[in-house]
Amino acid sequence: MSSTESPHISFEKLTYVHPNGEELFTSLSGVWNQKRIGLIGENGVGKTTLVNVLLGECPGAEGRISIRGTLGYLPQQIPQRNGESLSGGELVRRAI
Repeated sequence: MSSTESPHISFEKLTYVHPNGEELFTSLSGVWNQKRIGLIGENGVGKTTLVNVLLGECPGAEGRISIRGTLGYLPQQIPQRNGESLSGGELVRRAI
């Protein structure tokens, strides 16, 4: 990606069904052109699963994904070596 190109994520007809048979999303399509996005929604609606599908980490997902640029993910809780965990916000505060 050149410095003049903006990041871009597009996905078409994404479908993911949990191994237990629960359909999480079907024929989901969208285009994101922003440098940063946030996914907001109630617990259990599929935000993390959607990111994992986009990252290619969910076997069995179907659909078309196109990514230009880098896709990063900051989870809500980040495990630490000594067993404690930090929130994403706390990790960012410590890094600043």
